[in-house]
Amino acid sequence: MTLNLDLIKAKYPFLRIPARQHNSKEIVFTLDLGALSLPPERRIETAELMLTRGFPEKGKARIRLSKEAILALPHVEENGWVCLNGDPGPGYGLSPEYRIMETLYRFQEFIWEWCQGQLDFDFYDEPLNYWYIWVKQAVYRDIPIRKVWIADNRPSESCVKEGRLLLPGRIVLTGDDQMVQRLAQSRRKAIQQEVSVRIADIPIDVPLVPSTWPKSDSELERLLFSRLNHEDRHRFLLPEGERRKGRGRYRVVLLRHLEHGYAYLLPGGPYISIGSGNPRHTYRPPPSLIPLVVERLDPSWTVGRDQYPEVNRRQKERVLIIGLGALGSPVADHLAKAGVGELTLVDDDTLEPANLGRHLLGANALEQPKVEGMSNHLSRTYPAVRVKPIKQNIEDWLIDNRLDHYDLVLDLTGMEEVRRLLDRHRRRHPCPLLIAWMEPFVVAAHACLLPKDVPWIHNGKDHLEFLQAVTWPDEVVQQEPGCSTRFQSYTAVSAAYAVALVAEKALDALDKGINQQKVYSWTRSQTYLDKAWNHLELREWAQRDDRGNGLPVDGTLIERSFPPEMIDP
Repeated sequence: MTLNLDLIKAKYPFLRIPARQHNSKEIVFTLDLGALSLPPERRIETAELMLTRGFPEKGKARIRLSKEAILALPHVEENGWVCLNGDPGPGYGLSPEYRIMETLYRFQEFIWEWCQGQLDFDFYDEPLNYWYIWVKQAVYRDIPIRKVWIADNRPSESCVKEGRLLLPGRIVLTGDDQMVQRLAQSRRKAIQQEVSVRIADIPIDVPLVPSTWPKSDSELERLLFSRLNHEDRHRFLLPEGERRKGRGRYRVVLLRHLEHGYAYLLPGGPYISIGSGNPRHTYRPPPSLIPLVVERLDPSWTVGRDQYPEVNRRQKERVLIIGLGALGSPVADHLAKAGVGELTLVDDDTLEPANLGRHLLGANALEQPKVEGMSNHLSRTYPAVRVKPIKQNIEDWLIDNRLDHYDLVLDLTGMEEVRRLLDRHRRRHPCPLLIAWMEPFVVAAHACLLPKDVPWIHNGKDHLEFLQAVTWPDEVVQQEPGCSTRFQSYTAVSAAYAVALVAEKALDALDKGINQQKVYSWTRSQTYLDKAWNHLELREWAQRDDRGNGLPVDGTLIERSFPPEMIDP
């Protein structure tokens, strides 16, 4: 590589020439910071321009500062790299000289803004990024706790509570007791030992940045003394004689902002050995204050990163899902993932090999009741949901149970006898109802939303056939060999459209209520139908595969009233 260094030096005289090789991979130039006239209070020991390996074809021109600049300047990474919009990298058709000069220009501008104090508040833009840098600097190999998982919302007042340290993962769980229990259960195969940890949970209103972090035991204890009541102080702030090495309990201070948290592991606590025989691993208590990573597992964060206020309300809602087949199983998964607090699953079927291509569960659940497999999957994967599996025929279950206990009932069976049964029970115990099904080949999928006082059956008639997009011949629905089971032909890929429709409408019903009876239908085009089955036509209401803006339309969401106009299908 040949560079016109004189051209670069003429424009940026603080670039020192010659360069040196670094690990035979990078080319390094020293920057003369004295030429930039930094004020004494804003001194940096060294700065380097580094052309990383493969420059200019692969690498980039970057700036790296000495260690004392880390956490003293914003936009500096843990290894000293400065985050600049400088060299755009290869592939832009720019000369190597231009890319280097752009990097030097951005760095010079960055240093000038920092010296003027214009970047001082930039730490608040990414407070956790700098906290994680400090954590990486502070942790040691045998630290007994490396991370805190919180499974509840920030408290309104400071308090002291218990947490569970899972070893050898070295993760502390704290928060809602039931959710913590489900989290621990989901990781049971990886847990060799549990240890009780005492936690001081302190709400804070302003994010912490390097200039405001408590950096010593005394600073942190002053904060705790001012925020905890007398009883909690006595429980948490142990007398000096009880903090001796190898004694007492681990203590963690959790400082919680609205969006994120910071944690400290205080000095002291026991030595803990994991494993039997040789080798054994021993975790040593910290001799001084250690910062820890905090990760939120509360639904407000995991579902929508605090962008969906509906999640807190969903946590209180109860949903009954009848039918856990190719439609019901992924819909249940979506509702759990979306933060619904309680799911009751009713199905009396067992997972068979023929189900594997379309069901959410896999071969590990074969010959298990579908409700048990789904309950295990949901509880293990989404600890914020409470799952109640019912392996029972819905007719038998309704003898001893009522529907009006539920905020929403979903019938995903596609069976007329179930729809009629629900209608009878809803007359005695009204509840909001969503009935959903797919047509063969998923040419169309439908979700009918009924307020609690609106029945599905009108004048003794079941409306499903009238709502469909196609009049299907009998031979489309096929018979499984050797049994009485019938099935439709489609793949899980096609069914994903229906799953999305039903899950979305179920969440709308929970969040906004069902004020009007409506049918939502996702329909494919006539071209799609022709590929699936010849000599059939979409009904007139479903013929939406016209050309919009000159482009073919395949897939339309249509909203209709209910009950539909009775037309002979």
